[in-house]
Amino acid sequence: AQLVQRLAMCRDDNAEADARPSVESYLHALLGRCVAHLHPIAVGAYVCARNGRRELLHLFRQDSSPPLWVPYVDPGYQLARKVKRLLAAYRDQWGESPSVLFLQNHGLLVSADTPQKLLKHARTTIAVCTTKLRRTRVARRSPPPTDEVVRLKLAIRSALFRATGQHLAVAHWRDHHLSAFLGRRHAQPLVSLP
Repeated sequence: AQLVQRLAMCRDDNAEADARPSVESYLHALLGRCVAHLHPIAVGAYVCARNGRRELLHLFRQDSSPPLWVPYVDPGYQLARKVKRLLAAYRDQWGESPSVLFLQNHGLLVSADTPQKLLKHARTTIAVCTTKLRRTRVARRSPPPTDEVVRLKLAIRSALFRATGQHLAVAHWRDHHLSAFLGRRHAQPLVSLP
């Protein structure tokens, strides 16, 4: 509660009274003047992978100041404290702050003194990560029969009404990439979970 109160005291805008800065404000304040917090798919493939750290270090091994890997910590103040310690160790080793931070199981932070440098670092980082990923072939799957889609939408809508007392809209959409992924044998354990 004290952290939230102090964050609110830092505001200098005309936002609504109940609006508050992000819980990541502390983390962003540790970095350069410009900070981008991103979740590109190409980076997610590495930061969420079992050997992601090793692969990223290999990808960026030629950099004069490599990206900083941040092991997973819950977002907010605890993450900022962890990053503060990691930044100090990084500066001791490399003599400067990193411009790119990979957050395990989360995403990417890019930091720079100017928006132009920030965009350059972000684009370069995402491009490097993208070039090493294999493109998967997307198999086209037949769509379910229209009458089955209508029947299932009505069943879901009815169940939602019984549970909430509200008439809620139920939509159906198809994504070929998602369909192809769910058709794989290794996806079955994911599909079986709630």
